[in-house]
Amino acid sequence: MHLQVEVIRKNELYENMKVEADKCLAHVERVANEKAEFEAQIYTKVSGGLKFQEIKIERAS
Repeated sequence: MHLQVEVIRKNELYENMKVEADKCLAHVERVANEKAEFEAQIYTKVSGGLKFQEIKIERAS
């Protein structure tokens, strides 16, 4: 009987860890997507700023 209780307890712990691992994976994926989105926005802003500076320099010449 003691062994059966231990097996049940370990199965419950395993299931809980699996749920937490899935939550962590979802969080990591969300953060990675947010990072990629942020980098794309920054790239767009920086390249737009550089293009603006290039136009200013061309006009000044």
